[in-house]
Amino acid sequence: MTPDYSKALETFISEAEELLSEAEQTLVDHEGVTTGDAVPAWLDALFRSVHTIKGSAGLFGLENLVRLSHIVESILSLIREQKLAVSSDLIGLFIESIDVIRLHLDAISSGEDASANLASRELELRLSQFLPDSENTALSKSSQHSDATAEPSNNERQSETDQGLWHISFRPHPTVFQDGLDPLAFIRYLKNLGQIHTVHVIDEEIEASKAFDPTLCYLGFEITLESACGREQILEAFDFIANDADIALIAPNSRVEEYIALIHQLPNGNSKVGEILVRVGALTSAEVEHALAQQQMLKDDQQNPPLIGHFFNEESGVAQEVIKAAVTKQKPLLKTNKTLRVEANKLDQLIDLVGEMVITGARTNLLAHQTGNEPLIEAMAQLERLVESIRDSSLQLRMVQIGDTFNKFKRVVRDIATEVNKSVDLVVTGGDTELDKTFVEKLSDPLTHLVRNAIDHGLESTADRLDAGKSETGTIRLNAYHDSGAIVIEVGDDGRGIDVNRVSEVAADKG
Repeated sequence: MTPDYSKALETFISEAEELLSEAEQTLVDHEGVTTGDAVPAWLDALFRSVHTIKGSAGLFGLENLVRLSHIVESILSLIREQKLAVSSDLIGLFIESIDVIRLHLDAISSGEDASANLASRELELRLSQFLPDSENTALSKSSQHSDATAEPSNNERQSETDQGLWHISFRPHPTVFQDGLDPLAFIRYLKNLGQIHTVHVIDEEIEASKAFDPTLCYLGFEITLESACGREQILEAFDFIANDADIALIAPNSRVEEYIALIHQLPNGNSKVGEILVRVGALTSAEVEHALAQQQMLKDDQQNPPLIGHFFNEESGVAQEVIKAAVTKQKPLLKTNKTLRVEANKLDQLIDLVGEMVITGARTNLLAHQTGNEPLIEAMAQLERLVESIRDSSLQLRMVQIGDTFNKFKRVVRDIATEVNKSVDLVVTGGDTELDKTFVEKLSDPLTHLVRNAIDHGLESTADRLDAGKSETGTIRLNAYHDSGAIVIEVGDDGRGIDVNRVSEVAADKG
C-alpha cells in the first residue's frame, strides 16, 4: 500500500510559504545594505530559511525546487564566508528567487510545473554568474541528469570536484549471506565512483570463532578509495546493505583543525551536536540517525548509556577534538515553541461551540434563579463568568496584529516603484492594532489598489518633486488605530494631492 504523503506535503507548503514571507520581508528591509566584517544576523536567518526549504523539498523528491534552493544557498554561503559582497542586484535576484519558489509550490497543487521549471532555469542562469567556476561545473552536470539523479550531496563545505582519498570501514554483519547479500559486490561497485587503492581484509573473527559456519560472514574490510564524490554519494553505494553492516567514512583532507575552524565559523544557535557536525560535513544525517538509534537501544538496556559523541567517534570516525568543538558550540536547547498551528475551520468550530455554551449557560442560570436555590444560583453565576472568559479568549485567538500585513506592502511598494521608475519609502504606524484575521485577509486587495494608485498617480516624478522643493524620495504611509469601537485604516502619501477639477472632468466625460 502506497503511503499517503498529502498531509505532509500540505504542511510543507504551508511552512515554506511562511519561511518565504519572512525571507522576502528580510530582503526588502535590507535592500541596499552592505555587509561589514561580521556576518549580520539577517543573513544567517535568510540562509536557514532557504536551507530548510531545500531540505524539506528533497524529502518529497522536488528536484527542480531543490536545485534552485541549492544555488541560492550556495551564493548565501559565499556571502557568509565573505567571499562575495552583497549588492542590490543580488538582493533583487534573491527576491525573484522567492517568486519562482512560490511558482514551484503552486505547481505542486496544480500539477502544471512547466512555467515554474522554465522560470527556474532562466533564473539559475542569472544566479550562476555569482558562483565560482567549479560550482557551475557541478551544477551543469546536475542539470544534464536532473531527470535521472538526485540532488548533489549536502556536504556543502567540501568541493566535490577535488580528488581525495576516502577511508571506508566496511564491516558486514555475520548474517549478511543469509539475507542474500554479497559484500564483495558492493566493494566492486565502488570502482564506479573512483579508484580503489587498497582493500585490507580483517579476519580476526575467523580465528576467534570456535566452530566455522560457512553461512556466516566473518570478514571486515578497510578500503581506501580515491574519488571526487561526496559523503552522501559514497554511502548511497551501500544503501542495500546499510542495515546489514557497520559502515564508517573518513573524508579526504579531514584535518581536525579544519573541522574545528568550520564549527567556530557557524552562527550561534540552538543546534544539536549532530546537526553541527552535519553542517560542517563531518557526518551525514543518516549517520546521525543511526548513532541516535544505537544510543536509544543502549538506553533501553542501561541506565547510563554512552553520550552520542561516543557513537560519532567509534562508528563514524569523527575525531574527539571535533566532537568536543561541536559540544562547545552547542547551546542549551530552550523551549521556543510559542505558537501552535491550528486550521482555521477548527478554530471556527471552537468559537461556534463556545457561543452555544454561552447561550445554554444563560438559560441554565435563568432556571437556577427560578428554583430559588441560593447555592445553585451562586455556582451558576461563577460558571457563567468562566464561560464568558472562555468566549473572550476564543475570540481573541482570531485576532492578529495588522503590522504583519502592513509590512508585506514593502514588497508591493518596491515592485510598483521600480515599475514606474520612482523612489518611494513606506512608513508604517499602528502596526500593533489588532483585527480579526479574516478581516485582515480581506483588506489585502483594496489596500494594494490604494497603494498602487498613490504611487502611480499621487506621487510626482523625481524631477517634479525636486522642482517643487521636495525630496526626490516619496513617502507612502500606512496607519491603523481604534476609534470609538471602530478600526480606522489610513493610506496617505506626500504627493501633489488629488486634482479635483481633473477628476470632475473625467467623471463628466464618462457620464
